Amino acid sequence: MTDSEKPPSEESFEETRARAEAGDAEAQLDLAECYADGRVVPQDFSEAVRWYRLAADQGHADAQYNLGVIYAAGRGVPQDDAEALRWYRLAADQGHASAQYNLGVIHDDGQGVPQDDAEAVRWYRLAADQGDADAQYNLGVIYAAGRGV
Repeated sequence: MTDSEKPPSEESFEETRARAEAGDAEAQLDLAECYADGRVVPQDFSEAVRWYRLAADQGHADAQYNLGVIYAAGRGVPQDDAEALRWYRLAADQGHASAQYNLGVIHDDGQGVPQDDAEAVRWYRLAADQGDADAQYNLGVIYAAGRGV
């Protein structure tokens, strides 16, 4: 789900949990990924959301992005485009390329916001400049169609 390191192994899970409970945002993200992916523990999106939110509230961009993904899909929470947009925006404002790409898609398709070619181009360009191939492709499609550029 994220660009961060893979979740802890079974041996280090309890150590990661202790760091997460002590407020370590990176450990909270790792723990959330364990629950989201069903690694070391049974898959539990509600528990993943809890740990993602703790890390996201500390400004962790990967956690913010993952909350956007979870709200967009409605996993462990009710599906909510506005919440997905809010979390993507927080991550994107920190330069998170996948969040920027997703904001481009949201504005391109008008998912929970008015369709806006110029805003889609803005977000796609930010992600494309970081090497996001999907954003580069979508930006090319928009240029070929002459939409918002």
